[in-house]
Amino acid sequence: MSEKKQEILAKAIVIIQQQGYAALTMRHLAKCCDLKLASLQYHFKTRDLLIEAIAEYILATYTTSWDTNNTEFESVSIHAVIDFIIEDMAQEETAKLWPQLWAMGLVEPKMKSMLDTMYAPYIDFFVTKLTKLGCEHPLEEALALVSTLEGLMLFVGHGQKHETRRAAVKEVLLGNLTLKFGECISN
Repeated sequence: MSEKKQEILAKAIVIIQQQGYAALTMRHLAKCCDLKLASLQYHFKTRDLLIEAIAEYILATYTTSWDTNNTEFESVSIHAVIDFIIEDMAQEETAKLWPQLWAMGLVEPKMKSMLDTMYAPYIDFFVTKLTKLGCEHPLEEALALVSTLEGLMLFVGHGQKHETRRAAVKEVLLGNLTLKFGECISN
């Protein structure tokens, strides 16, 4: 991908974060990038192609971030993944972007596909770990855990009313998991 396309995608993500996904129109993006609409359309012919590129860009960024922080996926503990997710929601960019992406996923098929692709290994990770812990319903437990973790962003993410309670909420979550599965969640 060209440097110019990356600049345009980065600006599109800033618009989504700061103004909401409804503000992301081709004309508005062109203006924010100091481009004529035709110049923007040279790089992204349609809004659908722009959305697809944004989804791919975000997927690649988060996949790289996860890979950098967790080079040996199998050896990573449930505790470490929970730390990664909760630390990430403390970032302003994350806390503003993800709720917008979830909303876009409801109306934009490419964004829904990206979210499904991104969440699949995350869910599979928990299914694998919970199966090894002897969980009777690992998929359901994994879905409950992922839903809880992602939903926390709305309450304890950056800028939210209860953000100062984020560490305490994490400890409650980890405590509940330890009660159910034992100290193995940290291994």
